[in-house]
Amino acid sequence: MKRILFFIILFTVVLLNSLRIKEERYLTSVLWQQTSAEYRALCYQAYNIAALRILEHKTNSNEKAIVVDIDETIIDNSPYRAERIKNDEFNESFWDWVKLENAEAVPGALDFLIKAHSLGFKIFYITNRDEKYKKYTENNLKKLGFPQVSKDHLFMRQNKISDKSARRNSISKKYEIILLIGDNLVDFSQVFYGDSIQDRKEITDKYKDDFGTKFIVIPNPNHGRWKKMFYHRNEKISDDEKRNRMIEKLKGIEE
Repeated sequence: MKRILFFIILFTVVLLNSLRIKEERYLTSVLWQQTSAEYRALCYQAYNIAALRILEHKTNSNEKAIVVDIDETIIDNSPYRAERIKNDEFNESFWDWVKLENAEAVPGALDFLIKAHSLGFKIFYITNRDEKYKKYTENNLKKLGFPQVSKDHLFMRQNKISDKSARRNSISKKYEIILLIGDNLVDFSQVFYGDSIQDRKEITDKYKDDFGTKFIVIPNPNHGRWKKMFYHRNEKISDDEKRNRMIEKLKGIEE
């Protein structure tokens, strides 16, 4: 009996340690997002540029649209990841966090969208949160004071389809989309999905003139398409293998 109890305790310790290691991969990136003045500065810079761009398009603004992503673009979910790092007993899912409706605004996002609203632009929110979380998302955005948050302006993910092209196209049929804002390049176009790291870099270079003019990128060091490229189409590989693949992509001095 004591032997069995020993192995149960050992297994529990190993499991908790494994979970801690898994979450601590995010430690420096979450700290950077939550504590660095540089992160705030980059967000303000992005939204200041966005504000300049809409001034160039304010004629007939009611016929023009601004499309924004939600998570890590206009609201900050880093407290969820931080809790996962700090608290071994915290095992709630991201969707439990969504239900709390407690995310705060990304620096600069609220002021920019209020300004865009005051100038008459149509604002649309496109997120890959599932449809069943629409009410929680709507409540969170309204609590923070974001404008034009309504059924017709909030586009959730349907049928697990993450590609946002159809949702963007439905907007462009009625309005001219003058600006897209996101933390992931596929928030702008599915062309950025890419099949490899190099492929995505080359596509980005091709569209370099659109960044700062039509596309505004918000920094997100925690997650996104960039991170998935290390284990493209094979997310079931072990955490150790994921780490090894990331280490392999580091470019050292002698390469």
